[in-house]
Amino acid sequence: MGNKTVYMKVELNQINYKGDDRELITKDAYDSIKIESSFGQWPSAVGWDAIMIYIVIPFVASGIASGFLNELGSDLYRWSKSKLQKITSDKEDFDETKFFIEMNDCTINIYCYDKEDLQYVTENFEKIMKDAVKQKRESDENIDIDVRDLK
Repeated sequence: MGNKTVYMKVELNQINYKGDDRELITKDAYDSIKIESSFGQWPSAVGWDAIMIYIVIPFVASGIASGFLNELGSDLYRWSKSKLQKITSDKEDFDETKFFIEMNDCTINIYCYDKEDLQYVTENFEKIMKDAVKQKRESDENIDIDVRDLK
């Protein structure tokens, strides 16, 4: 999967993050993910430290192989440990942080509320995605996941 078939965009709230944070997000290369970052601005109700993570997987949900999810999950975990945890270490206000995972046939939205939720999703990405793919097979709907229901 070394051809970077997955695209990830990390959008940081420009009120509380700096250019150095944005650069750190994209600093190293990963085998399975092409990563970009940008600044966004949201109302304070979203959380001053909110992060929106968009992941585009160019496959249908039922066509995702277990090995692919394993490699993607591994890269996402390493990225979180070396990048995401650094820029969020002094942050506390993540009221409506989200992962948006777009596939050819559905969107999976994962709602997070603090940095521990972000860490949980990146540490358990493969399992969360396998469960979501199974759920997608049973329904034609997009999938909304509240991370608090997973813990």
